[in-house]
Amino acid sequence: MSTRPDPVLTAVGAVSDRVSALAAALKEMVIAECLTTTTLQLNSQGYADFGWPVTFASVAVTNLSAQPVTLTTATPAEAAPVTGTGVAVVPAGSGATYNLAGHSLTVYGTPGDRVTLSVFSRPSAPAWG
Repeated sequence: MSTRPDPVLTAVGAVSDRVSALAAALKEMVIAECLTTTTLQLNSQGYADFGWPVTFASVAVTNLSAQPVTLTTATPAEAAPVTGTGVAVVPAGSGATYNLAGHSLTVYGTPGDRVTLSVFSRPSAPAWG
């Protein structure tokens, strides 16, 4: 009888260890449903932008300014889009939850406007306030 380890059993054990580690990492990603909560002030160009390596699926926003703000799932452009998929307009002094999905989020408004955002990895029921 050989005392050498069987290479097939060794390889299967290594694969099992790696799969277990990946499963644990994926489980941690699912638990982290809130990617960020922040209060921000729009820059001198009138926008703030964010990016995540994972897809977000909903955004709760409170517009603390006296003007409407626009959210979009695109990277910054010269001007805020006014319509289209991935675009939401939040009236002045109100809040809402939108099922916007993407990796990039840009908030447009007037320079100095303040906005509070919570960005989630899962969809949320739409809400207004």
